[in-house]
Amino acid sequence: MGDALGLVVVVLAAAAAAGIVYRLAVRHGTGTEGWSLGEPPRSDPVGSDPQATVGGAYLPVVTSAPSLRDRVTGLVGLIVMVSFGGIALALALYAGGSMLAHLIAHVAHSGG
Repeated sequence: MGDALGLVVVVLAAAAAAGIVYRLAVRHGTGTEGWSLGEPPRSDPVGSDPQATVGGAYLPVVTSAPSLRDRVTGLVGLIVMVSFGGIALALALYAGGSMLAHLIAHVAHSGG
């Protein structure tokens, strides 16, 4: 029973951490309104068309190529996220398989 409670605590902690990371990654709500680390949204997007902004986010169009720092930062971020995703998937599959094995063993020993 203690293992199941520990698993529930881990899942709840992971959900809370994911919620905090999501909140930090949202680009609106800076300053006292939220915890965002991004820039505040522009009040007057350059070349904005009222029809184009309905139901969507503002995405600036730039004509210059990204700098080497931007490219390396993106590559490192991609490597880190893919690594963490793989680790999380492996741990989830291990935990699910372990729980299924314990369930089958419990049913087999209880006689039905």
